[in-house]
Amino acid sequence: MFREKIWPQVQSFRVAGSTVLPKHIEQEVLAAARKSQNCTVRVLATAKNIVEGYYSSKGLTFGTISHFDGMENGEVIAHVVEGEITRVQAVFVDENLQAVPGNKGVTHPRVVQREHNFKVGNLYNVEDAKTALQLYRHYEKVVNQGHAHLQSVLQELYAYGQRTNWTVTDDIIQN
Repeated sequence: MFREKIWPQVQSFRVAGSTVLPKHIEQEVLAAARKSQNCTVRVLATAKNIVEGYYSSKGLTFGTISHFDGMENGEVIAHVVEGEITRVQAVFVDENLQAVPGNKGVTHPRVVQREHNFKVGNLYNVEDAKTALQLYRHYEKVVNQGHAHLQSVLQELYAYGQRTNWTVTDDIIQN
C-alpha cells in the first residue's frame, strides 16, 4: 500500500541555480504551498509546475527542477538546471543534409554567427531555434526556385540595406 510522504508545512521557498527566474515566481509557489497544512509530493509537484511553467512560457525548454531539499524543516529549496549554451558550432550541410567536407559553406561563418541568436553563456531558447530553422527553410525555398529568384531576393535585400543604411563592418567579414 502506498503512503504519501508528509513533511511540515512550507515556511519558505527559494530556487537555487537560477539566473533568470523572477522573485515573484518563488512568492507564487510559497503562496500556493501555504494553502496546504503539510508539504506533500502534491505540493512539490505544484511548485515544479509553477517554476517549470515559467521557463516554458519564455521558451527556455531546458529549465527544469532537478531536485528539492529542506522539506524536513519547511524551508524548501528547488534546485534548477537551466540549459546554458556552452558551445556554438555552425555545421554546413549539402542538399542531402550531409556535412560538407572541411565544414566550408557559401555563407561566411561570421555572418552565420551574427544572424543566429545562440551565444555562449545564454540559455537555450526553443523560439530562437525555431526562428533559425524557419530562416533556413526560407533559404532552401529561395534556392530551389532557381538562380533568377535568388538574384531577385538578394537585390531586395541589398535595396533594404541601402534604405536603412546597413553596412558590413570589417569584423563581420574577417575570419
